[in-house]
Amino acid sequence: MIKIAAFSDAHFPKLVGIKGLKVLRNSVNNIDPDYVVIAGDLTEGEKESFEIFLKEFEEIDCPKLICLGNHDLWVQSFEEITSLEKMEEFIEMGESFGYHMLDNKPFLEKDIG
Repeated sequence: MIKIAAFSDAHFPKLVGIKGLKVLRNSVNNIDPDYVVIAGDLTEGEKESFEIFLKEFEEIDCPKLICLGNHDLWVQSFEEITSLEKMEEFIEMGESFGYHMLDNKPFLEKDIG
């Protein structure tokens, strides 16, 4: 049997703070999943928050898949970046931490998607 831990809408740090993020990470780790799927709105779009989130779940030893949400890519009018540019930055950052980013490409394992 395959175990998949899936969650979304943490909205770190606004909805789930650092303590809540650690509780969530420990809960996922205790499940000992084969895969972790994070289905969007990890953050409120701040690059620093996204990096903290990634670091917090980095040690979980299984494939981790992320689909970015609208709040992750939200751009304030004062920011000098587009949502597309932010998405590219977040994808690059996620991949640098070993996450599989679900941005128009499937996750394949042993030729199974």
